[in-house]
Amino acid sequence: MEPVDTMAPIQAVLVSSPDEDLVASLTATLRDQWPVRTATTVQETETSLDESVTVVIFDPAFESLSVADLTAIVETSSPDAQLLQYGTSVNPTAETADAVLEQVAETETIRSTVDRLQRRVRYAKLLSRFYALARSRSERDTAVETEEPSTELAELKRELDELAAELDDEDIFDVALGQNNEDRR
Repeated sequence: MEPVDTMAPIQAVLVSSPDEDLVASLTATLRDQWPVRTATTVQETETSLDESVTVVIFDPAFESLSVADLTAIVETSSPDAQLLQYGTSVNPTAETADAVLEQVAETETIRSTVDRLQRRVRYAKLLSRFYALARSRSERDTAVETEEPSTELAELKRELDELAAELDDEDIFDVALGQNNEDRR
């Protein structure tokens, strides 16, 4: 049985926009708290995505990259990533993004939104691990059962409770129902 990872992993943020000034501004805002990757082209966006990216900040002004295309790329390369639409577009895409901020958002609003999305990803991963461990434990022969799984379950539950205290009810509900990425399909 794998030990429970009690330290929240530091996950990367990808800033994807054709506007280099916007990319530089967002990078400066976020780099003290998270590793930040940047992309100003579709190809850079695609190559920057992997499983360590948990938040993708995208600019809907990126005319050469539709939200549907970005969603498909993210689902393939960074399946746990949350999408943050930064700015407005003619075609409303709020339904496909996990969060939306206006380009005039204050620095603290940007940071707190990215932090909330990071916590959602962490909560989803822990919840998935909790369910898998509980299922595995229930399928096992009781004669071979040890205390290790119940200790790990208790630790996961404690960490889930701590994260849940930092999320709002809507976020917890969406994650529990698997809707953090399902709605984008």
